[in-house]
Amino acid sequence: MTATLHVGVKARIAVLYHLFRETEQAAGRDGSKRAFAARLNSSETTLSNWTKGQRPLIDTGIEISRVFGVTLDWLYTGDPDGLSRGRWREIEQAMDDLGNREECESL
Repeated sequence: MTATLHVGVKARIAVLYHLFRETEQAAGRDGSKRAFAARLNSSETTLSNWTKGQRPLIDTGIEISRVFGVTLDWLYTGDPDGLSRGRWREIEQAMDDLGNREECESL
């Protein structure tokens, strides 16, 4: 896990949304953007701001970290060193699924 994910916060949010949507849909639940925002105690407007490059406030970053099992270092800088191997593999797979793009149309 020495490689750094060289994309911005908005792409890392897109990866987490991708993982959320897959998990929720597999369980027969709502994997919408609205459900994703609600899971993070945020609004769709806030989510939209993140996709435009605005960084989540630290309180929200802590909630994202807690909910998705990622570190603040990964969320804000892309440094994967503190992530579990399993979570890093899931993130790498999600990036492959998304075509490793900075911009993610699915969000």
